[in-house]
Formats: sequence, C-alpha cells, structure tokens
Amino acid sequence: MWYFTEDICGNEANASEQYGDFIEAVCRMDKTFTYEADRGVPIDVVSEVWLLHPEIIWLNNHINFRKVGNNYEMLLSYTSSRMGAKFKQIRMSFAINSIVSGAMKQESQLETLRYIHDALAKKTDYTTFTPMSSTSYGCVVQGLALCQGYTNAFTIIARECGIECGPVEGGNHVWNYVILDGKEYMVDVTWDAPLAGTTNAYKYFMISPEEMKKDHTIAKDYYKLYSPKYKKSSLPFICYKTKKRLRY
Repeated sequence: MWYFTEDICGNEANASEQYGDFIEAVCRMDKTFTYEADRGVPIDVVSEVWLLHPEIIWLNNHINFRKVGNNYEMLLSYTSSRMGAKFKQIRMSFAINSIVSGAMKQESQLETLRYIHDALAKKTDYTTFTPMSSTSYGCVVQGLALCQGYTNAFTIIARECGIECGPVEGGNHVWNYVILDGKEYMVDVTWDAPLAGTTNAYKYFMISPEEMKKDHTIAKDYYKLYSPKYKKSSLPFICYKTKKRLRY
C-alpha cells in the first residue's frame, strides 16, 4: 500500500513533494510535520519510511495526527536522541561493512547474494518484542528482527554491493526482490532463517515471482515502493562503505 498518494494529497506532484518534505523533517528529527491533505491521513506511514529508506532507524513507529485548519499535523517521536541516532548509525555501519566486505569477495553476484542471505539468516532471530525489530539496526546489530528488519538489512547490503534490490509487500509480510542479469528474483530471508543449516536453507532464495506466489501474496505495484519519483533530490543519507553523506 502506498501512503502519500494522489488519493491522500490530491495529485501525484503534491504527493511526491510532501513525501520528500516529510523525509527531510524526519532526518532533522522535527517534532511535527504539517501537510496538505484532501482526503485524510496516510496510514502506517512509518512502515513506508522504513521500506523506502532503511537507513532511517530512529523514527518511532507510533505517529499521532491532528487536524490543523485545512491541513493535518503529524506529531513525530523518535527512539533515540540525535546523538543516540548517530551512535546507532555508526554501529550499524560497522555491522553492514563487515557483511559487505565478505560478500564482495565472492566470485559472482549470485554468490554475493547467497553470502548476504546466509549472514542475516545465521546471525538474526525472528522476534516481535524489541523497539528496533522492524529496522535494519535490529537485524544487523541486535540480531533480532521482524520481516521488515530482515528485508531492510538485505536491501541496504545488496545495494552496497552494487546489486539492484528492493522491498516487496503482500499479505502483511515483506521480503526482497533482486534484479540479476536483467531477470527478477525473490528472496525471503525471514522465512529461510529458521531453515539455516538444513536441506531447505534456500527454499526462498532467488526464486521466480511465480514460484513465490505459491505461498506469498505479492502486491501488484510493489516496484512503486522504490520509485525514484517519490524521492526528493535534496535528501541526504549515509553511504556505509565511504561514510560520506550522499544525495538522491
């Protein structure tokens, strides 16, 4: 489901602009964000942020809304102070770089993806009980994650290795798509993790969308979750290999 949509914001250009402004507000750790809305509030917007920008790990998953004149105001809260968020990003950077280093030594991109898959499957346990379990930090640093945490970590690391990768939503579950040699494949580390070390350890690794559909519900517009038109060119983020602040 897409949250800052034309239905919510009136038109596509307005939706794109307001989403970019919202992400910048989150990066500044603003306490409020006011936006124009024709038809209501964007539900579950934090999940969208975590999927689109897995490097953002400090946004609290509880956001309250209130009507202000003809607009809506989000009341934002965070899991860390500004200094705490920076410290977590540094810890996450070390954890990600460790996996990237091993992954880049593999002989092919397929083996690179297998290395990432195995690293996350072996080091992370599925949990629903930690505040960071839906984030990449929960997966690579704490070793505890929900499906969204596994997916976000896989997304960041695969992209750091130069492989096109993104999230897929469907049926209250999230996993990854990967483009390799021009073909699309699916990877679900969450469902493979309990099978690590068994003969079924790669049941959901690099399989076709048709094969995945046998027991996964795939949202038909999942590619839109990583659509460039919903990114604002001024948004900075951390490149974990170089530690430089880059811009979309």
